[in-house]
Parts: sequence; C-alpha cells; structure tokens
Amino acid sequence: MTARPRIVGALAGLLATAWFFVLALARFNQAKATSYDLTIFSQAAAAWRRGELPRSFVRGPDTLLADHFSPATAVFAPVWALWSDPRALLLTQAVCLGLAVGIVVAVTHARLGPAAAGWVLLTALLGRMLVAGDIFDVHEVALAVPLMAALGWALLEQRLPAAVLASLGLVLVKEDLGLTVVAAGAVWWWLRGRGRRALAEERCSSRSASPGSRWPSR
Repeated sequence: MTARPRIVGALAGLLATAWFFVLALARFNQAKATSYDLTIFSQAAAAWRRGELPRSFVRGPDTLLADHFSPATAVFAPVWALWSDPRALLLTQAVCLGLAVGIVVAVTHARLGPAAAGWVLLTALLGRMLVAGDIFDVHEVALAVPLMAALGWALLEQRLPAAVLASLGLVLVKEDLGLTVVAAGAVWWWLRGRGRRALAEERCSSRSASPGSRWPSR
C-alpha cells in the first residue's frame, strides 16, 4: 500500500471518530443514553482501573467475565484513569469505529480507487450498521470492529502475523468470536490454495512456452 491510501485512510478515520463521538455525545447530553450497558461498562472500567476483575452491581456480585469472556475490556482501565466519566467510554468506542473505517477506506482506496473509497466512507458515516452500534452507547463488541477490519486487510494481503494478532485480539473480546476466527482460517486456507494453484499454472505455462520445452520439428 502506497502513502496516499494510508493518508486518505487516516483522514477518514479521524473524520469518522469525530462524527461517531458527536453522535454519542449528543445522545448522552440529551439524556437519551440507555444507562444499562453504559453503567455496566463504566463500573467495569473502574474495577479494571483498581486492578480488580470487572464487576457491576447491575449484573450481580460475580465478575463480568463469568457472563462474557471479554478480558479485552481491560483497555478501558487507562482510559478511565485519564477521564473517570462514562463519556470517556463513548470516546473510546468512537475511536474503535473510526479506526475500522480508516482501515477499510485505505484498503478500498488502494485496491479500487478514490471513488470507491469515498462511497465506503459515506456508507460508514451514514449507514445504519455503525451508526446504530454507536448510539447503542457502549458495548465490548466495539473493540472487535477495528480487529475485524485489520483481519480483513491481513487476509487480502496474506499477512500471516497480522492475521494471527488480529485473531488473538478477537477471541479476547468475546467468546463467540472464535467462530469468526475459524471462518478467517478457512478463508486463509482457501486463498493460499488458490495462490499455489495460480503459481503452479503460471510455471506450467512458462515451461510450455519456453523454446527448450518444445518438441523438435522434423
């Protein structure tokens, strides 16, 4: 990927982050935020900040990891240390969504051109999928969105270390994302097999086209 798609992707990511944070903050300021998940993850962030397992009196005395295996929510701890406010989690979620948009826009720009990248950005900013997730307040699944985007890029570029790291991150977000990792492994196997077949066909074609491989004429 050249520098231009990366710059375009970075700008798109910043724009998307600002947009999603404005939407979530407006909902919060109008007292339209659903307090259930926002309270749960705010208390979980505070617990992580104290060096404890995440808990919330809303869900009961047990650790939240007993409900969903999501140790990735520990990333809320440094955020809560900097700004002990539920809006800090809204900002964190906006950053996650914006990062995913930036990755997808950059990859689209590199492979399909600026026009396609522009449509992808517009769809991301106004489409129901990300907007609905953003105004849902806060959920651990938001942490998986940039990892999914990174995993998609790694599969397209066949970058095994990046694919492994993104997959490890996904299984730390939520237990059922292991199925996504299995599907990604199947896609990787298929892409690698297709690449090997294409390489073998290219070698056969080059050998058959070379002068030394032809039968001498009588």
